[in-house]
Parts: sequence; structure tokens; C-alpha cells
Amino acid sequence: MEIEGAKLLQLLDRFAGHLSDSLSVVSLVHWGAYFSIEHVELMEMALQDDFASAEVKPTSEQKSEAEKRARFAKSEKERGFPLLHGQALMGMWGALEAFIEDFCVACMESFPDSLRSANVKKIKITLSDFMKLSESDRLRYLVTEIQRERKVGLRSGVAVFEDLLNSIEINGKPQSRLGGEVDRKVRDILYEGQQIRNALAHRGGIADRRLCDACPNLQLVPGRQVLLSLDYIETFDAAARVYALTIMNRVLSLVGMPPVVDGPPGFEGALKVKYPPPVM
Repeated sequence: MEIEGAKLLQLLDRFAGHLSDSLSVVSLVHWGAYFSIEHVELMEMALQDDFASAEVKPTSEQKSEAEKRARFAKSEKERGFPLLHGQALMGMWGALEAFIEDFCVACMESFPDSLRSANVKKIKITLSDFMKLSESDRLRYLVTEIQRERKVGLRSGVAVFEDLLNSIEINGKPQSRLGGEVDRKVRDILYEGQQIRNALAHRGGIADRRLCDACPNLQLVPGRQVLLSLDYIETFDAAARVYALTIMNRVLSLVGMPPVVDGPPGFEGALKVKYPPPVM
């Protein structure tokens, strides 16, 4: 498992790094907004300082531009940075989608017996076209076709991933499927995140009745913009990390290695779900 595990851990680390970078950008923009508001006050102080040189004092154009930025920053701050947080959520969901696909490709590459599974055998492609692809492109093509065949895009929440994961059998037999149990809190948060992501991508972030009914805990109002707090983004970040670790734990369990069971704050016990028994 050393070589295979290294590949999978690299994917996990890259995914975690992307989430960390997303949160860092959110924090940076928060800080920049606060500074933009204070910058105008600093300019006022410089203009009123009789001992300040002309080079230090801002021009009228600089002050006007700073005031414009400060007004926008204050408005976004008072609204809770909805655009920023919405973009962060969409990026995190996209990173989760990419991680799952990359993880499946890596597992098929690391465990060649997975190509003997029934779902892979059902994929149809002409031999000449298949041979033109590189090895990694062949595996990615198979993963893409499995998703298309099983219509995973019509699923909601983690089901969109679990259907694909259940189609990957690392030793070519059903008992070695990558799908499995997911902590309820993690499942609920990722479901909400996907529903909000769809509203942001397709309805400009405006809640409709369907979204409100699907996510009652968020207390959304039909016709109003979805406002995401920084706490919500951080919670989604933690849930996505736990889910990725859950998937990694399934592989560890299948090859007879102990899973990671320590969850982050707020998700204690979330990794102590049932994992498949060893098959290798």
C-alpha cells in the first residue's frame, strides 16, 4: 500500500491545501475591507496634519477613490460579504468534485483489479479510440463514462459522489466498493452546500421555495439573496475535509490498515463510522 497510499495521500493533501487557501483568501479580503474603511480616516489625519509634507498628503483623486472603495467595503461588511462567501463555497464544492474524480482515477491506477468490476466492463468505446488515449486519460474517460451511465449528476448531496464511489471496486468484486457510510452531520452540511451552490450558480444566489424547503435549518426566505456567514464557510470546509478523510479511510480499511478516527472540532466522532472489512 506504500506506493498506492502515497498517491492517494497526495490527492488528499492537495484538496486540503485548496480548502485552506480558499479560507485564507476569504480572511485576506475581510482584512482588506476593514483596512479600506480605515484608510479614509488615515487620509483625513494626513490632510489635517500641518507638519505633513505635500508628498505624504493624498490628492483629491486619491481620496475620492479611497472613499469609493471604503463605501463598497462598508456595504459588503454590513451585508456579511455575500458575494465573497458565495464564491468561496462554489470553489470549495468544485474542489470536492475534482477530488472525488481524481481519487477514483488514482484508485483505478493503483489497484488494476478494479478494471475487472462490472460497472467498468459495461463502458463502451472503440478499441482504436481507447488506444489513442494516454493511460491516465483512459482511466479518467472510464470514470467520466461511469458518471454519465449512472446519471450521477441527478443526485443530491453526497449521493452524487457515493454513486460513483460504489461503482469502483478495487479488487473487482462488490465487497471492495469505495462507497460507504457517511456521518449524518457531514451528509447534511454537504447537501445544504450543494443546494446553495446550485442557487448561486443558476439563480444568482436568490432563494426559491425549493431551496427553502430543502434547507429549513438555514431559515432562508424565498425571493431573497442567500447570505452565508464566515462561520458557515468554515463549517462547510470542515465537513468537506471529514468527507474526504472518510473516503480515504475506506481504502485504508479495505487494505487492512487502521483508519483515521480523530475528527476536527465540531465533528468529533464523525470519522467513527462503519468502514468495509479488509479484502486485500
